[in-house]
Amino acid sequence: MNQTLLDLHDLYRVDFEMDALKAEAAALAEAVRTQQARNAEMDAAAVALDAAIQAARHAEGLLARKVDDYVQKRDRTRALIDEGRAPDFALAQHQLESLIALADDNETLLLEQMERREKLEADRETLKARRYEGNLRLENARSKQGTRRAEISERYGALKPVQAERAAAVPAHTRSRYNDLRTKGVTPVVDLIDGVCESCHMEAPPQALVDVSGGADRLHNCRGCGAFLYEARETPPPEDEDGD
Repeated sequence: MNQTLLDLHDLYRVDFEMDALKAEAAALAEAVRTQQARNAEMDAAAVALDAAIQAARHAEGLLARKVDDYVQKRDRTRALIDEGRAPDFALAQHQLESLIALADDNETLLLEQMERREKLEADRETLKARRYEGNLRLENARSKQGTRRAEISERYGALKPVQAERAAAVPAHTRSRYNDLRTKGVTPVVDLIDGVCESCHMEAPPQALVDVSGGADRLHNCRGCGAFLYEARETPPPEDEDGD
């Protein structure tokens, strides 16, 4: 096999591992940032809920005082009627009916307000539990990041000179094309699987397939994605279910 291709493959293996280490470090950092953002959102929601609960309690207090006031007036008016002390019976009866209706209506409003306040308080307790879980998740994310950060840094540092050594073994023009592929997000070194590029699934020309299959001393690039073709493999046939 072409030595340059072997060197490219060795370089790609190092670059692949280094990319994976960088991706892992980025993912660990993102997990911490994401949980911090979620915790901040829950803190903001808690402030809003606390304000809503406070307002609901105030409204509930106002309604409770209105109900007490109407009930007291209702009971006094009823006592005047029952004891025959009302100056105008018809007017007193009308006032009693109005006070009964007002007391009932406001009691209904009070019950509804109490339900709203209880719902808000239940939501606040749920949020409190979620926030506690958020703290645990954040601690776990930070712990993972702290544990792996040193390991990733050590391994990445160890790979840097290896990468430089293997990059230096590749001719400049080939290395430039290899780096261009990586910059574009293309897998730079791929295999042919059943004559097809494993990256972009473009079928290889017959001569390229022959050369790659035979390990010819020649570089070939995929016509589709431009990747360097490393070796040709065939998909193994499926196993016979009967074991034959």
